[in-house]
Amino acid sequence: MPYQYDGADGLWWLLTGATYDGGPQSDPYDSRGNYAGNTRFGSQGISCAGGPSNLRVDYASGYNGTGTGTLRCTGADAVAWTPPDGSEGAAITIANGQTRVVCGDDESKYLTVTRTSADALADSMSVTLADTYNCLWDNVTNGERTAGDTEIRCLGTRNRNAQSLTSLKFWLRSLADTAEVGAAGYAAAGAVSIDAKTAGEFADWPAEGCAINATTNEALWYTRTTDDTLEVAAGGRDFWGDGAAAGNADDVLYPVAPICIAAEGPSSQPGGYLTDRTGEGQEGGGPPGTLYHPVSASAADVVEVGTVASGYLYGLWIERKVLAGRGGAATVDWGVACSFELVP
Repeated sequence: MPYQYDGADGLWWLLTGATYDGGPQSDPYDSRGNYAGNTRFGSQGISCAGGPSNLRVDYASGYNGTGTGTLRCTGADAVAWTPPDGSEGAAITIANGQTRVVCGDDESKYLTVTRTSADALADSMSVTLADTYNCLWDNVTNGERTAGDTEIRCLGTRNRNAQSLTSLKFWLRSLADTAEVGAAGYAAAGAVSIDAKTAGEFADWPAEGCAINATTNEALWYTRTTDDTLEVAAGGRDFWGDGAAAGNADDVLYPVAPICIAAEGPSSQPGGYLTDRTGEGQEGGGPPGTLYHPVSASAADVVEVGTVASGYLYGLWIERKVLAGRGGAATVDWGVACSFELVP
C-alpha cells in the first residue's frame, strides 16, 4: 500500500459491499457492510481549468465549501491552495510522481494533488467544487416520503498514513449555527413552538429539518416559520425514540442531518469484513450495535474509535430517517464530522 497520503487526507472513506478487501464495488446504494472496496467516497464534484497539465487534482475535502478556488504554482516545484471559502495556505513542494496534500488557511480545507511529469510547474489552476447529489443515498420515492422510510449505509474508514492515528472520533456536523431555547421553553409532549433565546438565531437554519436538543438528546423534526421560531408537529417529536422531554431555557439546539451513527471493528485487521447487510434490502435489519447522534466532539455519546494502526480500518454505519409526510426537496446533507491525531 503506497503511503503517500498524510495529515487531513490520511483517513480515507471507502464504499463497502465488496466481496473481498479492496475489491470492486462502486454502487453507493450497496454500501452496506461486508468488505471495504476500492472506491473512495467523495461528496464533491471537481472541475479544473487552466494551470499546468502535469498537475492532477484527485480529491477535495468537503470543508472547502462550494465555488471556485485557486491552485497557484509558487515555483517550479511548489503549489499553494486558496479554497472557495478561505485564504491561501502554505506552499508545499511536490516532486514528479508524488501525491501530496495541499491545504488552505485551515488544514481541513485541502486538495490532494498528483504531479505527473518533471516539467516545471507554472501558472494557476481554477478549481471549481460543487455538491454532488445521490453520492450515498438514492432518491426518496413518493411512497417512501408518504409512509416514512429508514435506510442504512456503511463506509469503511481506513488509515492511509504511514503512522498510527489516535483519538479518532465521529459526530454529527451542525448544518448552521447553534441556537438556545428561549425563556418560555417548550412542553414535554405534543406539538410545540420553540422560540429562540436571541432574536434571529434560526436565520441561517434550513427551512425544514432535524434538530437535536443537546441537553435532552431528543430528535425533533421542525419547520422554521420565522428567524426566531421553530414549529414542531406532534409527529415530529422524538422521532428517533430516545424519549421526549421538556425543553428549558438555554437548552442548546443543533440543526443536523436526520441520521444516527455507529462504529464497527472488522473481523480482523487490516482488511477483515464487517457485518453484511448487502443482501437484506435497504433497511438490512439495521446497523449493528448502538446508534448515536452526537452533536459535537465533546458530546457524551460521541462515537469514539480511538487508535487506528497504519493500514487498519473501521466501519462507520449511518442510519437515515425520512419522516412520514415531510415535504420533498433536493438537499445536500453534509452530515458527519471526524477528528484524529497522528502519532509522531
